[in-house]
Amino acid sequence: MLIDLLLPKKDGNAVIATLQAAEATRGIPLIAMSGVFRGADVMRTALTAGAKAFLEKPIDPARLIDRVSRQIGKPTRARSRRARSTRSIS
Repeated sequence: MLIDLLLPKKDGNAVIATLQAAEATRGIPLIAMSGVFRGADVMRTALTAGAKAFLEKPIDPARLIDRVSRQIGKPTRARSRRARSTRSIS
């Protein structure tokens, strides 16, 4: 799940901490991102809250794919075929 740190009603780090505290959502890999908040301290805070990675905007698509792949694995042919067949059913 991608979560921006700048949200209208709740701080993104608070959302990350809430998701990590709940049993139902604890296993979801979270990637924090921001175009406003930057730097090593911001990254450390997001990782401490429970994010698995932090990306600064603008996000390079290859870097985003790399970070997501590190969390959920690279697509395999079988997974890719399943995703295509699921989309065609809808």
